[in-house]
Amino acid sequence: MANPLTAAQLQQVLQGAIAGARPIGTVKLTTFSSAEPNEWMSWKNHFIRVATLNGWNHQVARRQLSAHVLGKAQTLIRDIDIGDVAAAQDFRNLLTQYENRFIPQAASDLARVKVTKARQSEGEAVLDWHSRLRELFIRANPGMAPNEVEVSRALMDQFIQGLANVRVMENTWNARPATYDDCLT
Repeated sequence: MANPLTAAQLQQVLQGAIAGARPIGTVKLTTFSSAEPNEWMSWKNHFIRVATLNGWNHQVARRQLSAHVLGKAQTLIRDIDIGDVAAAQDFRNLLTQYENRFIPQAASDLARVKVTKARQSEGEAVLDWHSRLRELFIRANPGMAPNEVEVSRALMDQFIQGLANVRVMENTWNARPATYDDCLT
């Protein structure tokens, strides 16, 4: 005969069952109404996380994407057809079309120039320099996947060369970091 569960064990089992019974689709998507490229990049990442956590298929994701872009942002994309949602096209195609409006090619080109000229500012913490350069690099390369950004040799080299302290620059270079986050270490 099996030992009966203690009150604490029973409570633990019930809490696990309740947590596992939580329905998919409960993460709330915020609206987006800006025309600023930086804000678009942040919101796009938010959208992808929410779509993933909520388990949305491509059809639902396309509808949600279209429904949550409002205000100034809506004026930039209003002529983009969300497509035949019955065909459930990949929502990432629609995201790319939107992104091309919020971050036009000229903005990407300008951001690329800014990346090549970027340096750590006087009094700027290394962590802040690291974050600032990553944001510039992402704006310059909007179609690049996050895992590609993390291992971009161009980004790592620019970060190292842009460090204000020559000794830190040399030490970082000699450490031969494999990823952008390794450059911080």
